[in-house]
Amino acid sequence: MVRLLPGVAIILGLTSLVSGSALGVPPSTVNQPVNGELEEAPTPVLSLEDQVRLLTKQLNALTNQRREDYKSLENNLKKYVRKNSAQLTGAEIREELDALRADIKVLREGSSPNKDRLTVQWLSQSISEIRSELAELQESSSNVSKDAQLRNQLTEDITGLRADFATLRLELESLRSRQDKTEVLVRELREEAVQSAQDIRRSWNRLHEKNANDQVPQTIDFVEPEADHRMRHHRFFREQLHELEVKQSAMKRQLSEIFNHRMADRLRSLEIEQRRLANANFNISRQVANLDKLHGSMLELLEDVEGIQGKFEKTLPDIKREISKVEFNAAQLSSEQALLREEGHNVAKSIQAMAVSVSTLQEERESARKLEEQIAVMRSDLDKIKSAAMLHKEMAHHRLEKLEAESRTDFNASSRLSELQRTSRLVQQLEHVEAEYETIISKLPRDCTQVEQMKVHGGEGEVEGTGQSGESNLYLIAPVGQHHPLMTQCENEWTTIQRRQDGSVDFNRSWEDYANGFGTPAGEFWIGNEALHHLTNDNCSTLRIVMQDIYDNTWFA
Repeated sequence: MVRLLPGVAIILGLTSLVSGSALGVPPSTVNQPVNGELEEAPTPVLSLEDQVRLLTKQLNALTNQRREDYKSLENNLKKYVRKNSAQLTGAEIREELDALRADIKVLREGSSPNKDRLTVQWLSQSISEIRSELAELQESSSNVSKDAQLRNQLTEDITGLRADFATLRLELESLRSRQDKTEVLVRELREEAVQSAQDIRRSWNRLHEKNANDQVPQTIDFVEPEADHRMRHHRFFREQLHELEVKQSAMKRQLSEIFNHRMADRLRSLEIEQRRLANANFNISRQVANLDKLHGSMLELLEDVEGIQGKFEKTLPDIKREISKVEFNAAQLSSEQALLREEGHNVAKSIQAMAVSVSTLQEERESARKLEEQIAVMRSDLDKIKSAAMLHKEMAHHRLEKLEAESRTDFNASSRLSELQRTSRLVQQLEHVEAEYETIISKLPRDCTQVEQMKVHGGEGEVEGTGQSGESNLYLIAPVGQHHPLMTQCENEWTTIQRRQDGSVDFNRSWEDYANGFGTPAGEFWIGNEALHHLTNDNCSTLRIVMQDIYDNTWFA
């Protein structure tokens, strides 16, 4: 509210310059003849003058009373702000709240009962982990028992394989014995065949000798069937021997192939089972060693846990007492924090109410100032009328009655000429004032980007005329197309168009308020739709949103 005073002062200076120049003469030249006329002239009889004087007296009394009320109100407000400045500053309240939060955090972190509670939680978690490990150990022991059963089954399978191997060996020996028997039989058959061949050869020789000596055809006829029978018998034996040899070789091949195949399969399976059993034995032995170590460590851990549980049971009453104390302190701190927060809200509401009252008082002061200006204009008009009347009376007394009409006509012509001259001078002065006003407006920056450019290129000297107010970065800007200056806050090259921070300004307003803008640029305000239209008319603008909560967390969009 206070940071709007520079802009108001500039507007008041412009309006006072215009109202003072409405008569075409300086204020001193206007006031001196009027005062002289009031002192020297007798009491007027006109009712209009009496009404004007009465009105001026009433307005003066009203303005004086309002000024005294404003002064007393401002003094009371200053006294109240000075007395309650420590409570009115939101930053200090936030700092106290942060300090209280830090103390609560330190108390929560530094209290031994909380540490003991954390240790108890850690112990319970470790006990649950130990239980889970015990369950895993039980599962591993069940797996070990399953592996042992599998090992027993494998040993049984190995014994069965060994029995099968023994039976195969017996079968092989029986096959070898059969093969030996068949070889003996073949050998006997060969010997018999050789013997029969020799007998046939002897008989053939005898028959040949008999045939040669006796040459008896009956004997030859008798010997030939016997020799033929022996030859057939010998051929039959030879064929049987050949078949037996072929069968024997085929059986030998089959037996050797079957035996080799079975033995290779058995050996391969035995090697695989032996490797698997070796790996299983190694894993089982390693698991058994790990189980022994884990069992020992678990026993030690259980002893430690029992000792810690005993200590905890001993210190549990003290811990409960400390916890109750800490909770009581935390409740007290939270209640104090709630009270401080309520006091802060009440202070903010009171400040908001005072700001509203001050704004209404400023509006009333502005209306009173306008009334004073109107009264001054009316006084100047009245002085002009009085001076014209006095001049007219003096000229009427000094001239003759015959020349009274002519003098009146001459006086009217001269008064018209003087009025025209005054009007032309007034128009010229108004045009001069408007030109100066336009030059001042044209020299102002269009937005905060030009303000930063003026700072960079020309230093702070070029920005002194823009209406900077302290360290709040408040500047006067004149957007393109807008013929009156605008007070706003600049953050680097960003022009602030809206701010809501403490709820001191009511944003539930009419469309006219949103079109013209409301609030203060240093506090909560809205720049106005018309000014926003002039600022963004070139379509080269960027909107930036900054949000901050009570914990100083900031978000940008």
